[in-house]
Amino acid sequence: MINTAWHQATDRHHAAADPRARRAPEAHARPGRHGSGAVRAADAHGRTNPGVSRPISQATFGLCQMASDGDACTSAVLTAIDAARAAEGVGPMHLPADYRTLTVTEQLLVVTDQERVDRGLIPAAGLSASLNRRAWAGARADTDPALEPMYGDSAGSNWAGGYSSVLEADFAWMYDDGPGSPNLDCGSAGGSGCWGHRDNILATYHAPLAMGVAVDADTSEGVSMTQLFMGGDSQTGPGQADAIVARAASAGRRR
Repeated sequence: MINTAWHQATDRHHAAADPRARRAPEAHARPGRHGSGAVRAADAHGRTNPGVSRPISQATFGLCQMASDGDACTSAVLTAIDAARAAEGVGPMHLPADYRTLTVTEQLLVVTDQERVDRGLIPAAGLSASLNRRAWAGARADTDPALEPMYGDSAGSNWAGGYSSVLEADFAWMYDDGPGSPNLDCGSAGGSGCWGHRDNILATYHAPLAMGVAVDADTSEGVSMTQLFMGGDSQTGPGQADAIVARAASAGRRR
């Protein structure tokens, strides 16, 4: 599907509760897999992607399977995220003081905005009810949310299945998406699907950037999470098709 001025992509990532199940076609074992859409910008965010993918450890994956909202899971995944960010010259991720009290969808918005803002990109204006509905349909079906109808000039969507926490999904999309990762469309170095999820998150979308997110904890893939980005969205005002219903500023307060 190509109907944007410069960028449109859909991406999939799967993390099985049993790391041996639904494995990517690579020889190594990772706790997940994903595949990216056929079309994405080669340099969607004007930055160099990491040289290597960083697998999340089996120990961390296990901690989050036992208690996805526990301190041990959060601390372990944040440590992995911060190490990956440090390798890029990006500072550590600082979760809002009220992060644990946020809904999972609010956590998705907050974490995604931090990945963008910490790299000098505009944050999402907030969540749109209509985009949330499309994200929910994707989560229920264990697939990427639909990009149509589009009221912006660029769009992208991601899916992750089997991850217990938002931070795990973020780590997979952002730091374990290149060659050697569970990315089904990145079977070899330089493949067109490599780093597709990351490119969707860090694309240089025009403002206003609206998002839709959803989490379904009971699908055939386990926990299913989705993101939908709509850049340059012309319908975010009150009463419009993609009206913002949850502002980013109200979704969490940073320390």
